Amino acid sequence: MGALFKNSEVKNFSINFVLVSLVLLTLLMGFLHANIQSINEAAIKQNIGVIGAIAKEYPELEEKLVENYIKGYHDNYIYGKEILEKYSYNEKLKPYKNNILSGLYSDYFNYCIGSVLMLILMLYMISLFHFNTLFIKIRQLQDAAQKIVEGSFSKTFNNYQEGDLYILAHQFNQMSDRLKETIEALKKEKNRLKDFISDITHQLKTPLASLIMFNELMSNDIDMNKEERTKFLNISKNQLERIEWLIKNLLKMARFDAGVVIFNKVKTPIYNTITASLEGIHTTAELKGIPIKIHGKPEARITHDADWTAEALSNIIKNSIEHSKQNGEITILYEETPLSLQITISDQGEGINKTELPRIFDRFYKGQNSTNPMSIGIGLYIARTIIEAQDGSITVDSKEGIGTKFIVTFLKTVI
Repeated sequence: MGALFKNSEVKNFSINFVLVSLVLLTLLMGFLHANIQSINEAAIKQNIGVIGAIAKEYPELEEKLVENYIKGYHDNYIYGKEILEKYSYNEKLKPYKNNILSGLYSDYFNYCIGSVLMLILMLYMISLFHFNTLFIKIRQLQDAAQKIVEGSFSKTFNNYQEGDLYILAHQFNQMSDRLKETIEALKKEKNRLKDFISDITHQLKTPLASLIMFNELMSNDIDMNKEERTKFLNISKNQLERIEWLIKNLLKMARFDAGVVIFNKVKTPIYNTITASLEGIHTTAELKGIPIKIHGKPEARITHDADWTAEALSNIIKNSIEHSKQNGEITILYEETPLSLQITISDQGEGINKTELPRIFDRFYKGQNSTNPMSIGIGLYIARTIIEAQDGSITVDSKEGIGTKFIVTFLKTVI
């Protein structure tokens, strides 16, 4: 019941109801007082008439008659009742048959009916007024709902009042905001999917065109010498490897976007994960004469998925190798604190321009200085996705001509 009176509509209706009831009660009390006064006056007048009539005929009875009306009628009540019973005049006489009350009875009866009808009418009018106020607000919600159907997400009520209607309005506004955000997200996702398909088409078009061309050359030139044919076959092999690598990474990215990747997080030494991330890229670093040095305590542990984290670190290190100068150096430093474990991957490459820094983790973004034909700009995107999916974070600090630092942080306790 207490919750009902938090509604301003119920409060206003209750206040108006009480005010109307008090007004009508005051009027009714005034009418009752006036009627009682009239009855009192009529009874006194009748008594005066009786005394006058009897005293006029029997003056000696005046004192006794007056004493009967002033001090009480009980002594003579039985005798008088027996006399008047002959004329059907007793306590059972109906008010409207009593000469002195018949007029007052009619007035009182009419007034009571009028008061009740007036009370009903006023309550009906108050109810109509409050229902109208309530339905105006409901119609506002209906109009807002129609606007939402039409694509407009304007708010309907201020949310600073109490009551169920305003809670409903607040929730309606929240629903409108959520729908707006969802629709905008869907539009962005649609545009992202469009760009994604465009990027895939662009990335696959070049190697496929090369493969088709080489295939046609070898098919049309039956007399092609072995050396040239071998050359074309090797180029074709490289293009097929590029397509395979591209498809694998696109599938990884699609799995992350769909949210179907399950991380097997176990508390293990981070050193093992870092060394695992270097498998397969040592050769590339050695060809450029770039040593990779690891610094940190072997016992440092963190709860993480070793395989996926190694994949993320490998993508970062590949990026560092690609942008490092010949005979440069890459340093991997990991440090453990009571709250976190931090991995810093530093290179001595050309660095990243400040205008490019905010975009290097974007999907399909390639830096202006990228020279790797295999790069399509999804390695750092996948790295960030893997790290953030494990409640980690990745930041970058770079100075042109000096080098770049990627800082990966895993919290031991999510704050």
